[in-house]
Amino acid sequence: MNKALQWNLRENRFGYNIFELSQNGEKVLALAYDPDTQSARLDCEISKRAFRIEKAGFLKNRIVLKNEYGINIAQLAPEKNHANEGVIELEDQRLFYSINSLVDELVVFKHASQQFMVNCNFASLKDALGLKRKTRKQFDEYSPLLMALGWFLFLPSKVEAVA
Repeated sequence: MNKALQWNLRENRFGYNIFELSQNGEKVLALAYDPDTQSARLDCEISKRAFRIEKAGFLKNRIVLKNEYGINIAQLAPEKNHANEGVIELEDQRLFYSINSLVDELVVFKHASQQFMVNCNFASLKDALGLKRKTRKQFDEYSPLLMALGWFLFLPSKVEAVA
């Protein structure tokens, strides 16, 4: 798997933000997210799923991904007082992420020791979503993208390619 990915906002209609994750210009994942209902639809070559992405925990500082049956399958937890770094937990696996706002890039690490796994550019989203640097709104806007990316990376064919 080429480790460079790009998020793009394709359209915003009927309250849904429709994002595409591309690799070398080819769409590999589509995310339709409705922030009002916190519902997400993920569509890729080998799977289509519906999820809920909700805030949870004391002070609502974690993001939880629930499947169509309401069962927690993943969570996103930013570092204390630092929403640009944190952990994605999915299927008993942990991924560490870092958002570099200066170059508009998201980097995912397999281990806290900074073993690089994938980087994802989101420059086109910042203007489309009206995001500023290092704000809580930025984390709230990017959290569905982080959860979708984590889910995508743990699809069976992707786990073999990344390992």
